[in-house]
Amino acid sequence: MKYKYSLCSFSILLMLTFSLLFGSSIWSYSKLEEKETSIKVPLTRKENVKAWSGFGVSFDEDKINKSLEEKPIKNITEYKNKYTIGLANDGTYILFRKKENEDLYELLVDTNRNNDFSDETVSILKPEGNVVIKILRTYEHSGDVWLPYFIAHGKRKGEDRLSMMSHYRAEGMIDIADKNILIVLWDMNINGKFDDDYRHGTNFGIDLDGDGSIKGRNEYYHSSELIPIEKDFYEVSEITKEGSSITFIKSELKQVKVGESAPDFELRDNQGNKYRISDLKGNVVVMNFWASWCKPCIEKFPEIRKLYEKYDKESFKFIGINTDSASRMKEAQELIDEYDFAWPQVMLGNPDFSPLWRSYSRVSEHASSISLIVVIDKSGIVRYAYDASKTLEEIKSILEKLK
Repeated sequence: MKYKYSLCSFSILLMLTFSLLFGSSIWSYSKLEEKETSIKVPLTRKENVKAWSGFGVSFDEDKINKSLEEKPIKNITEYKNKYTIGLANDGTYILFRKKENEDLYELLVDTNRNNDFSDETVSILKPEGNVVIKILRTYEHSGDVWLPYFIAHGKRKGEDRLSMMSHYRAEGMIDIADKNILIVLWDMNINGKFDDDYRHGTNFGIDLDGDGSIKGRNEYYHSSELIPIEKDFYEVSEITKEGSSITFIKSELKQVKVGESAPDFELRDNQGNKYRISDLKGNVVVMNFWASWCKPCIEKFPEIRKLYEKYDKESFKFIGINTDSASRMKEAQELIDEYDFAWPQVMLGNPDFSPLWRSYSRVSEHASSISLIVVIDKSGIVRYAYDASKTLEEIKSILEKLK
C-alpha cells in the first residue's frame, strides 16, 4: 500500500511539473485523455483530388544557394546554365525554363529526391497551364509511396511563377452519434505528411450536412480546432504522418458564441497577475487577440489605446491575448515594449492547443482570424466578436451601450 501511494504521488508531481513547464493547455489535454475514450478512424489516400491551397515554388537565389550547399545537385553546372533552379516547400528541387522560339515551358522535377536530374523526364507546361507529377515519399511503416502533386504556371507582374499543391487527400468515415460521417485530411505542407498541416491552413474537413462533399466555413477546420459533431465537440489527439489514421477524443471545451456565457478560463498576464474570467464579472471585458506577424493588429494598437484610456476607469477591463507561437515570443515582447501597453497581456505561447484560443477561434464570422476583439458584458455574456481589421467605430458603439 505504501508503494502504491508513493507511485501515485510521483505521478501527480510529474503532472504538475509538466503543467508548470508547458502551460495549462497540456494540463487540460491530459485530463481529457484520462477521462475520455479515444476514437481512432482508419484513413485511405485518394488521388486526383486537388487541395484548396498550396505554395509558390521559390526561386530566391540566397535560399537556393544555401540549399545547394547543404545538398548539392549532381552535375549542377550542366543544368545551371540552362535552367532556373527552384525549390518546393518540402525542399524538392525543380528546374524551369521557357522553350526557345515556343510559347511553352520545360519543367524538371527531382521526383525521387536524390538530387540528380539525369534520371528525370521533362514535362511541358503551357502558359497558365498545369501538370500533375508524382514525387517519392518514404514512410517508416509503409515504405515508399509515389504521391501526385499539382504544379501550375502563372504570371505576376510580368514574371513567371510556379505554384504547387497536393493532388490527393486522406479520407475515412467516422461512426459517431449514430451517423457515418465523411472526414478528410489534406497535405497542406506538400511534404507527404499529414501530422502538422494545420499550421498552413484548414487541413481538416468534415461532411456535417451529409451531402458527400466538403464545402463552406462550417465544414473546413484546422485539425487543432474543436470539431463539432452533433451536440458535442471533439479534439484531434493524433494524426499519423502517412495519413493512415486520425484519433479523436471528446472535449470538455465548446466553441464560444455571441449571446452566450463566456467560458471560465484561468489567465496569467505579463504583470504576474493570475485570475479567472469569472472574477471579472461586474466589469465589461474587452479581449484583443493579436499576433506579432499580424499587420492589422499592430495598426489598431493606437486606437485600442484610446479606447482603454476612455473606458478603463468605468468598470472596464482590457486584456490583450497574444497568439504567437513560442518561437515568436521575442518579437511579441518587443512590440509590447515598443507600444508600452498599459493593459495586461496574456501570452499563450502555444495557441494552437490553448483551451482559450480553441474556444474563441470561431466566435467571429471569420474562422480563426487574427486580429480579433471580443466584448463580454458585466453579466458575463459575450456581446461582440469581430475581426478588428475593420473600423473600431462599431466597437465604440457597443462599449457605450454596455457602460
